[in-house]
Amino acid sequence: NAAGWNNTPVTVTWEATDATSGVSTVTAPTVVATPGANIVVKGTATDAGGLTSELEVSLKLDLKSPTVTITSPVPNQEGDDQLVVASTAVTISGVISDDALSGFAGGLLTSSKTKEKVIFDTPGGYSEDLQLTVGINTVIVSATDIAGNAGTASICIIVDTTKPQVTIQHPPIGYKTTADQLDVSGVAHDLVVGSVTGEDVTVSVNGVD
Repeated sequence: NAAGWNNTPVTVTWEATDATSGVSTVTAPTVVATPGANIVVKGTATDAGGLTSELEVSLKLDLKSPTVTITSPVPNQEGDDQLVVASTAVTISGVISDDALSGFAGGLLTSSKTKEKVIFDTPGGYSEDLQLTVGINTVIVSATDIAGNAGTASICIIVDTTKPQVTIQHPPIGYKTTADQLDVSGVAHDLVVGSVTGEDVTVSVNGVD
């Protein structure tokens, strides 16, 4: 790239010319796959008369992406990387780390709905307060090094400020009975996130479950 770094293995191909006797041998293509900040690769060419010439090239290679984590908040939807909250205010915390070979270029925290951005100039721990909107918000934390390697972490935060809707279908209003037990049925659902299950519903009579 413009900074002189590569982030994938490099193949150095050697070419040679000799106007007098012609080239007899030249070093085969050299694959550089070991990271380093000052990698020296040498190529050799020999002409038909046995004379040799050598050429050295220097390379910089960084194959490792910065490591990005979101440690808080943590998902609370089983089987999904989703967090359901009742408030639009949330704090995003985590760690950005880099192996420091090519150097840290920068980090960014973004929110899909609010387009809010937080820029990180150095790696390390972070904790940022965000203001989200009702509905689905995707929060992404990313980081790049000078070689162009990138690392990301994300969490889907669903802001639900609507209370579940509950309807009692039986017994109807004004129902009278002499029985000491009564079956109660109805429907409960959540308008924003989806549905609630029967395990989320409790029935109480005169304040007693």
